[in-house]
Amino acid sequence: MEIKITQATLFLTARELLDVLPRELFALALQRGKAITRRRRMDEREGGREHGDTGEALSRRGVLGG
Repeated sequence: MEIKITQATLFLTARELLDVLPRELFALALQRGKAITRRRRMDEREGGREHGDTGEALSRRGVLGG
C-alpha cells in the first residue's frame, strides 16, 4: 500500500498497517470509506455530481471530519 505524505511516500503491507492502527481510527476510516463509496455510486447513477467534489459534500455533512 502506498501512502503519500508531505515529505515522503510510505510503502506498507496491509498487515503492517492493521497491526499498528488503533481500533477507533480503523472504525472511523471504515465509516468514511463506506460514505465515500456510497456517494460515488449515487453520483454515477445520477450522471454527475450536484454538490461538486465528493470530498467537499461529505465534509459539509461531517463525514470527513473537516
